[in-house]
Amino acid sequence: MGNPQLDRELHQEFRDWIESQKMKGIGAPNLSAKPSYVPEQRIFEYFKAKKKISQLLQRLDPDGDLEGYQSTIVKDYPKVLCILLMIGQGRLIGIFVRHIGLGDTRLPFEHKPAHFPFADDGSDFFERFKEVQWQFCAQSLTYNMDLVYEDARILPIMTKDQIGRGGSSNIFKITVPQAYDELEPYGTSEKKNPSFKHAHTYVLKTYHSRDAKLYYTNEIRAFRRVLAAGSNQGFVPGLIGFYGNFIHGGTHNALLEYADKGTLEQFFKEVPPPTTEDDIVSFWRGLFYPIFALLKIHNLDNHDLETTDIFQGWHQDIKPENILVVSSDRKSPYKYEFKLADLGLSHFKKARGNNGDEVDTDAWGTRTYGAPESYRSDSLVGPANLRVSKSVDIWSLGCVYSEAATWLVLGYDGLQKYRAERREETDKIPNFKDDGCFHNGDTTLAAVESTHGDIVKMKRKTDHITRPVLQNMVQEMLGVEGQRLEAELDVELIH
Repeated sequence: MGNPQLDRELHQEFRDWIESQKMKGIGAPNLSAKPSYVPEQRIFEYFKAKKKISQLLQRLDPDGDLEGYQSTIVKDYPKVLCILLMIGQGRLIGIFVRHIGLGDTRLPFEHKPAHFPFADDGSDFFERFKEVQWQFCAQSLTYNMDLVYEDARILPIMTKDQIGRGGSSNIFKITVPQAYDELEPYGTSEKKNPSFKHAHTYVLKTYHSRDAKLYYTNEIRAFRRVLAAGSNQGFVPGLIGFYGNFIHGGTHNALLEYADKGTLEQFFKEVPPPTTEDDIVSFWRGLFYPIFALLKIHNLDNHDLETTDIFQGWHQDIKPENILVVSSDRKSPYKYEFKLADLGLSHFKKARGNNGDEVDTDAWGTRTYGAPESYRSDSLVGPANLRVSKSVDIWSLGCVYSEAATWLVLGYDGLQKYRAERREETDKIPNFKDDGCFHNGDTTLAAVESTHGDIVKMKRKTDHITRPVLQNMVQEMLGVEGQRLEAELDVELIH
């Protein structure tokens, strides 16, 4: 039996060491708390020092009975011993090591396991053990995770800063310790390099409101459908990276790629238009990549899924705010990557043979960039009364390209003038509700046609691509339903 005073001193010394090793994570409620956890690497390093662990066991049990279990403790019970030392029950490790069901691999214990001992005084200390264990049970965030965490689970997220808020979600920029980051980075291998500016940086999208579960379920299903049908290890060019999802403490969350340069709308506002031929070509080449993502959404061949069914999808919310900009440490802003995001309104329907485009219920997405067939002149008209094909996305992307061409040639002030002219024209249409859109309910606005004409006349001599983009592609994308370019044809045009 050890000296009680020395026993207390030992436990206090260990608690002091543990406190010095802790890092801040996040946890319940609502992932707003900042509980501390102990990185498991620090524990493993401590227990690998044979002299240190030998002295620790000798102080716990001067009779030497525990020393025979040293290798077992180091290999299978280091976290358990840490927890016992934190609650003043270190000597009981001799009982734990005799039961596989009480080892580190079984942590955390949500319910009292078989063979869990009582303290020397006969008291039951399981609840105290259960409370303390969580700071030793932080789990790595892993690629393609789909988990429901215990409310007490501490997530190893070092920083969490809100960078956006939408109608259905809050957007946070987060950083994850390298030791806990098993989220497969997308893009080039440079993102795995610690010297990469945004290594281990991601977006946490937390869905809120009473419909949080619905929005979460819909967007996660959309991402997983599209990525599972991909052919490059879950990577789809032109689509923002998706790393996984989880539920924690009543919150519903998605882990996404961090777009360090914000949205296309911010890009238009903050970056001057390119002037050299190379920069103009680079800009358009990058902005065409969302077409590849749209092509995958529109035609899911499911060759990696357990089905041969063909699904057609709709994004239904394409607009500058939903195209994100990623620098990937590139110096020139005209070589940034543009990626389609926000699949919250996406929906899919099984195709029926070769009958052309499927139609489905309008998801009530973007209005400004919405197609004429999605026009709603009466707010009492329910979505069930509108059936639209996937070509509504082609229209929306054509609107984005129309504005991109305007910005490129006329600058951000010219883009704002273009938007004002569209609003002025739609305001003159009786009972018209979609303020500032690109159509009058049937065809493109006169403001759209005149602005396109001005762009062709005023483009730079070094610009050999904007004119064919407008005349050969955008004009067809903004055509009437049934005659619009499909994503496949857009891809052919940009090669």
